[in-house]
Amino acid sequence: MKIINMKYCKYKVRFSILMVLFLSTSLMAQKPKFNFKSINQPEGLCNSTVQALFEDSFGFIWMGTHHGIQRYDGKTFINYEHISSDTTGLSSNYINSFCEDSDKNIWISTRDGLNKYVREKDQVLRYHLTNEDLAKNGNRSIFRIINDISDKNILWMTVVNVGLVSLNVKNDSLKIYPIPSLKDVFPLWILNYPGNDNKLLLGSHELLAFDKTSGSVEQLLKLEQNAKIPNNWINDAQIDPTDKEIIWLATGDLWGRGNLGGLIRFNLKTKEKTIFSPDNRPDFPDSNLLTVCFSDTENLWVGTRDNGVLLYNITGGDQFYSYEKNSYNEGSFATEAAVRSMLPDRSGTLWFGTWGDGISLLSPTAQKFKHYMYLPGQKNGLPDNFVNSFTEDKNGNIWIATAKGGLSRFNPQDKTFENYFPEFSSGGKYPTAINYVYYDSYENLWIGTYSEALYRFNPVTGETIHYIKGNSEKEVSQKRISTITELVPGEIMISTYGGGLNIYYYKTDSFRRFLNDPSDSTSIPDNQVWLPHLATDGNYYISGNSIAGLIQFNPKTETFAEIHPMGGISTFMIPVVTSDGRIFINDVSEGLRELVLDSKPGIITQYDSQGKSLKNVESILVDDEDHLWLGTGNGLIDFDPITKVARRYFAADGLQDDSFNRFAIFKSSTGDCYIGGIVGFSIFRPENIKQSQYQPPVVFTDFKLYQQSVPIGEDSPLKKSITLLDQLDLDYDQNDFSFSFAALDFSNPQKIEYKYILKNHDVDWIYAGHLNSASYTNMDPGSYSLKVMATNSDGVWSEKTALMNIRIYPPWYQTTFAYFIYGLIFILGVILVDRVQRIRLKEKERARASEKELAQA
Repeated sequence: MKIINMKYCKYKVRFSILMVLFLSTSLMAQKPKFNFKSINQPEGLCNSTVQALFEDSFGFIWMGTHHGIQRYDGKTFINYEHISSDTTGLSSNYINSFCEDSDKNIWISTRDGLNKYVREKDQVLRYHLTNEDLAKNGNRSIFRIINDISDKNILWMTVVNVGLVSLNVKNDSLKIYPIPSLKDVFPLWILNYPGNDNKLLLGSHELLAFDKTSGSVEQLLKLEQNAKIPNNWINDAQIDPTDKEIIWLATGDLWGRGNLGGLIRFNLKTKEKTIFSPDNRPDFPDSNLLTVCFSDTENLWVGTRDNGVLLYNITGGDQFYSYEKNSYNEGSFATEAAVRSMLPDRSGTLWFGTWGDGISLLSPTAQKFKHYMYLPGQKNGLPDNFVNSFTEDKNGNIWIATAKGGLSRFNPQDKTFENYFPEFSSGGKYPTAINYVYYDSYENLWIGTYSEALYRFNPVTGETIHYIKGNSEKEVSQKRISTITELVPGEIMISTYGGGLNIYYYKTDSFRRFLNDPSDSTSIPDNQVWLPHLATDGNYYISGNSIAGLIQFNPKTETFAEIHPMGGISTFMIPVVTSDGRIFINDVSEGLRELVLDSKPGIITQYDSQGKSLKNVESILVDDEDHLWLGTGNGLIDFDPITKVARRYFAADGLQDDSFNRFAIFKSSTGDCYIGGIVGFSIFRPENIKQSQYQPPVVFTDFKLYQQSVPIGEDSPLKKSITLLDQLDLDYDQNDFSFSFAALDFSNPQKIEYKYILKNHDVDWIYAGHLNSASYTNMDPGSYSLKVMATNSDGVWSEKTALMNIRIYPPWYQTTFAYFIYGLIFILGVILVDRVQRIRLKEKERARASEKELAQA
């Protein structure tokens, strides 16, 4: 035993609290930590610059890029692009904005004119603005397009070098409203005036109110170059959802020239303004502001040119939070590019379109877990990503054992780390490769290592005692420690790989070892053991290797028994005990199983509600509701052993990874649960993980015959877009078909599951999992009905369904008319045969009569 007094280095880093998306005012005191995701060209995006984002009435997301348009359903991108040889198609690949009319057609403004997506034809067509004034001008760049608030068939457009233009899409009537102050400026944005259907708000270097009836213009705000207002361009504007008299203006130079931008809160009624800029706010970045939107009634998001996005809660806190790309912050924004467009969709997902780096996403379903990880080059923070175990001290600090970075203390209150890397000292060093850590009732930390045996460390005094491998009572039996626990105060049980069990007694400062003795049936059956768990019967249940199976330890008699339940255990890992005394184990081969201890111990394999076993379990934790949290090689599972419902979470939900380490799972005294793996660790509270109740619409997205997509046309089974159809008529030789479909929930689309049934053909629902298509071959003529159901991104089945009625016509020779003809021919044939037979019969009768007459003569 060596007593080493040494200084230890302490490193601290503050981590922000991960909160669910769209927080209440009372929770905004600390910076919310979010998990941002990205969509870029490797995921199917056609161009990395996304100028415009739009969600249509069906729920599809439309992306306006610098290489055309894309429609996205969560899995598939549909591209619409400009082709120079096509004079009727999309007029330009530079897309500025979208809007939708009452016929569900989408209007697209571009750098080179107006375009219309005709939904029935699934086609983008060029729309020619036939007006002499526009023709004379020669500039057809349309920056922004919106629907009239009272009539969706009237469009309002801001046209560069022209001003304001209205278009009635029903009668093609076009009207220009020249506004001299806006004629030579760019960009031009436009909004419906809140609370006044007869007005519009528009502007660029000034804010204007436009009267639709009179055509008059009122200047509400003028941005001067040298005024306190930060810049002379209003790049975007949004009406306050809680106060319709307030408008928020994002200012700055769109191209990043000249003055830096700021945010203006402007009262349309009183003309009062509040300016937020780097000049008066230390929490405000030095950057031009490009776009602004509300994710809900409280939270305002601002897209910048150089500093990612800003979050501001308008109802309280008076604090701007900046989210930028930062390689030292795993909760940072997903891109360094300028944020040019933003969109909150119906599922609660927030979209950020950028110049040059695709799309960033902020999904509410990805905020369930707090993630901490080691980041190279970061001086403060988690010292290693390979997390092996956790323990908690009396102050609520969480101590973390890592494979290569030593020991780290995490303060859950202020989100700080203190890392322990002491210098070399005489005769030894502080361990860095730690397998297990445990805090005992004497306020010491016990540290089990991979190859340096055991350490006892006092975190207050810094005193460290190293217990090496040896044969004396002052030494442990093995240098590789698996797990550590406390039997009773003052008695520490140490499990080892190959050295059996050791119990340390504070009273005598000595160890007692328990090793396998083949001649003693009450000795420990195996020397390779780990993770004892106390059951309600007062015994400890300990994991052994596959030969020993489960080991029962009686702490009163200090005897062991080997348990071989009926059904067998192939490879046993970790036992856990619920509050009602049920014992669960993870069998690597068979999955999660329950151990039943009675006169004949048995084993019951657990299955989820779909009849699947829960395999590949590495770690288990029991929460306060007796749910089992299973760290597997394929996500984290929340399993209710009563209802058998199993919910699986992945990295896309905010976890650090999809796989976890064997002993790296822990529940703190506050109810926080910690789970670690090879990419750091995550924190969650089971009661706070709520399932999304969003019910996404389910739509058909493609129809194929003989594995080939069917075009829309007069001579095609598809007379219009499959999305609009509910009835499909097919010929008899079109009986090999498939449908693709999508549930339009973009928060975590890879988790969406599907099931379908073809009535008059399928006996029951067909569970398709994540496959979003249904195929049928050699179908008989008849009437069918295909019904599709889907879950949302949290696995909750939606009540909304997609329904397609299908009628397969028989060949002409199998039609009703054909069968009528067949019947008629048959009847005529019968009549004819009968007539012939009657004639023959009469002829025979005449012949017999003639013969009779001759005989009588």
